[in-house]
Amino acid sequence: MAWTGTDVVYSRSGGLWISPAQGGEPRQLTVLDAARHEVLHSDPSVLPGGRIVLFASLTTDAGTERIEAVSIDGKKR
Repeated sequence: MAWTGTDVVYSRSGGLWISPAQGGEPRQLTVLDAARHEVLHSDPSVLPGGRIVLFASLTTDAGTERIEAVSIDGKKR
């Protein structure tokens, strides 16, 4: 789980989600990519400025895991 200052980022159903800290509808930030054999996006960490989240992308193929970034608007990964 990570805190942007106004939102909470967390892993649910394999992908990353963001929810307002004061309550409200969560929205999905990332979707697992079956072509890359992704099984989990985890360990979110918000970069200074609160607009970009780093996360671990775990796969079923050993050695293909990576660290990625996603914008909190969920559009650019």
